[in-house]
Amino acid sequence: MSQNQVPTAHQKSALKNIVQFTSSSFYRHMLGLATAFFRPGLLGAELFGIWSLLNVIPFYANSAHLGTRSAMRFKIAELAEKNNNSLKRLTNTTLVVTLIATTVFAAIMTGYALTTPLVSEMEYGLYAMAIIIFLNALYEHYGAEAKGYHNFTLVSQTTVIRYTL
Repeated sequence: MSQNQVPTAHQKSALKNIVQFTSSSFYRHMLGLATAFFRPGLLGAELFGIWSLLNVIPFYANSAHLGTRSAMRFKIAELAEKNNNSLKRLTNTTLVVTLIATTVFAAIMTGYALTTPLVSEMEYGLYAMAIIIFLNALYEHYGAEAKGYHNFTLVSQTTVIRYTL
């Protein structure tokens, strides 16, 4: 674009999306940095160790979809242009695969917590993580769907709300 051209509505929209998405990402990282300093002091050594151990679970559970969510995100743009019924089938199938895999993962954790003698904080933490990974799977699925539709305003807003909570 030359210096005397006025930006089009699409260019303004793209710039707005970039600014919103970048701002929400920056907010998420700054909030994470701030909590990294306060969490150890607030929890104490034993509970911080349990927190750190339990926090590994969502990291690995986030891959339970085995790449279907990532494939869906990039396929949405192609199918949306054609306006065919495959799009709804794709998003529904991806959601079902994600939820089945996450449910299996959560059931294994819950079963372990029920059958193994653990410190009560660890047991409750496993129950909480089972719920968190399930909710996180839903959040990530709908976030990938929004990204596939290029709805970065929604993605940015949900990022700010999620990390604030």
